Amino acid sequence: VAGFNLDTDKLHFGDIPPESPSAYRTMTFTDIYSYPVTVVVTANGDMAPWIRYEYGSTVATDSLAFSLEPGEDATVKFLLDVSQRLYALGVYEGELRVVVKRKTSLDRLFSLIL
Repeated sequence: VAGFNLDTDKLHFGDIPPESPSAYRTMTFTDIYSYPVTVVVTANGDMAPWIRYEYGSTVATDSLAFSLEPGEDATVKFLLDVSQRLYALGVYEGELRVVVKRKTSLDRLFSLIL
């Protein structure tokens, strides 16, 4: 049985048996502010190489960044994939860091250029 514990301090994983090499969870982010924000998500620690982020058609492995307008929601899928089994069975830890910052006019300029 695969399991996640989405505490506010860390992303805790339950047991993932060999016959079930992946598990996922989704989280919904909402811009509750009166201004646009940029959300950046990164994983650190033992489990970082196994995390993949899916947001719309974007799939990211190292980190994920996206923007939200006031009142806008975004659902991100966090996929833990240990199918390669490059590590021994055991307890592995890591952290999921979510940073929300006010989107500046410089950020908007770069998004128009790209």
